[in-house]
Amino acid sequence: MSISNPEAECTQNIALLYYLGRIGCRPQRNSIDGCEAVLRTGTGRTLSLQDERLLTSTLAFLSSIRDDPLKIMAVCVEEKKAGLVVMVAANAKDSGNSSPYLDSVKQGFDRIFELLQQASLLSSKSLSSQVLSAIVSMCRSRILSRARIIKRGQKQRIDTILKAVKKEMARFTMNDAKRQFITLSQVLMTEMEAFQKNLTPNSSSTSTSDKHLELIVKTFDDICKIPTLETMLLDQVGPRMEPDLCRGLLNTIKKLAHYHSSACTLTKLAKRNPLFGVEEVSIAIVRLHPSAFIRSPQQKATKGFELGEHLKELKKQHKAKWNIDDLCHELESNKEELRAHYKTETSEPRIHAEIQLIWYLERHPSPKPPRVIASNKDACFLCNAFISCHGKHMIPRTHGKIYPGWRLPSEGLDDARRRFPKELERIAVERVEMMSREGFKKFCNPLESNVSLAVVSVSTGGDDTERLEHLKQTETCPDQNSSGGTIVVPAQESGGPVALTPEPMQPELSSKQQISEVSDDIQSTSEVGSRLDKTISPETYRTRLSSTSTINSKPLAGKSDDTSDSWKQVKKDSTKRIRLSNSLSLHIEYTTSDPCTSQFLKFKARRLSVKDATIALEKGDPIYDLNALTTKGGRLGNCQQIKMRAGAGVYVVDLDEFV
Repeated sequence: MSISNPEAECTQNIALLYYLGRIGCRPQRNSIDGCEAVLRTGTGRTLSLQDERLLTSTLAFLSSIRDDPLKIMAVCVEEKKAGLVVMVAANAKDSGNSSPYLDSVKQGFDRIFELLQQASLLSSKSLSSQVLSAIVSMCRSRILSRARIIKRGQKQRIDTILKAVKKEMARFTMNDAKRQFITLSQVLMTEMEAFQKNLTPNSSSTSTSDKHLELIVKTFDDICKIPTLETMLLDQVGPRMEPDLCRGLLNTIKKLAHYHSSACTLTKLAKRNPLFGVEEVSIAIVRLHPSAFIRSPQQKATKGFELGEHLKELKKQHKAKWNIDDLCHELESNKEELRAHYKTETSEPRIHAEIQLIWYLERHPSPKPPRVIASNKDACFLCNAFISCHGKHMIPRTHGKIYPGWRLPSEGLDDARRRFPKELERIAVERVEMMSREGFKKFCNPLESNVSLAVVSVSTGGDDTERLEHLKQTETCPDQNSSGGTIVVPAQESGGPVALTPEPMQPELSSKQQISEVSDDIQSTSEVGSRLDKTISPETYRTRLSSTSTINSKPLAGKSDDTSDSWKQVKKDSTKRIRLSNSLSLHIEYTTSDPCTSQFLKFKARRLSVKDATIALEKGDPIYDLNALTTKGGRLGNCQQIKMRAGAGVYVVDLDEFV
């Protein structure tokens, strides 16, 4: 690996990280607190950092005007002395393939900002309505696709899903939220049916039906505002229907409602920021010069990449004690698949939109440069790492995937380009050291994973199409170490049988979700991990500009969870969620058809300490392996205690009396 050229070294380290695991870090939301360079540029500005982040993220969402996985957009906003400049870029493999798309985005933004300039003259209601009309006109094709009116593929129609959900929801005790959902769902189905009847072959490219489409978007927004929507769909109705059906419906509702909320957001920003009221709000399309796409011979160095040789060189440089043979044996179990995927990914390398904006901003310095860069999808691991290493801007989120076709422009960004290979090497060394200590197992992005309702054996699939990769980046991971379970308590109160059934994992809970949650994020130690299928999970990426490795770090000691070792209650005909770890949630559902039965069930759940887990394993206690169950519901019999294992953790659930 004796490479002195930064481009070749960067390419080699990207290849190494890819072979170590396609996921570079857990999905994360980036905090502004650690971005000192960004904070230093905040003086003397009219636009607050919070408003800049909100504006940039909203425009980035709207910049996705068509259902095209090749067109990943990025946006930043520069504050001028008397106005704003909105800069837009798109993923590109050459200098001209995104031109028509970018021109259409510019036209849409021009119309939106023409309206926002009238903020001082119009009421909020009137302005928001006009902005929504402009948004629907700009994003018509994308809205039709998201609503599954066009380009539906194998997906069920929304009205078909709504009918099934309404039917299942009618089995529950009615409350205001359920009645509101049923009423609005009927309104939405009627509107969508009428729209589709009038849909002509060319209507997706004309404005004749925009007003009707606005009504559909508003109805999705009304449904999204139901306070307990997520609870109803994911925790009550969802487990009784096909896998992922309700999760997909919820995602569709949120995405389509976001068009309406975007109009409201832009209206509020325009009302409180005088910069929107001037005529000098311009849209700048960022396109790199053709010379930026020329690949040097050094950038093609991975054609001769050999994993074993690269690891040996790193071991020597960092004086590590790795067993290279064991590492290669683990990593090369699916080498041919990786090589094929790698070859496909690198055959047409792309400069991501976020990097193009960074490149442009460095060449066009400004007294008040953009502080936030956002894309219509979460940034990839390499964009997140490079922008953090660059240090002058921030991005809101990253999904953590590594795309080996990622590349830098052929020129420019010299300082960060020089430091970036060492930063990648530092990350790779830490990853190898962790694998050497704790073993290796494929890790899947939890934001794109779920546990099937039909089978408890852990599997994943892309449930959120908006967080999929930039190009050909959907992947499955059949051995992902995440699982979720629901303990369903039947009507019999006196020791009736308990069924363990799976439930799709929900990686993030919104502030609206009315479910009790207890965190218990505890590191497993190598002692228990060696007994329970050793697992490696990439750590959340945090930028450190040093290339010093941490090969002498020690594993964290295990500890028991005392905070959640207390009795809790779940109300009749409801579900309570307990988060046992980052990748495991437990759902306790108490259902009964007898109105005279008890109103609450007492329970508690916790993760066992290293000592207690070891004792349970040595005693041969019945422990239900969530990674190995293969039936929809495992009958656990008349019991008051259930032990479960998921990866390197052992958990215990105690069921107490009904009250």
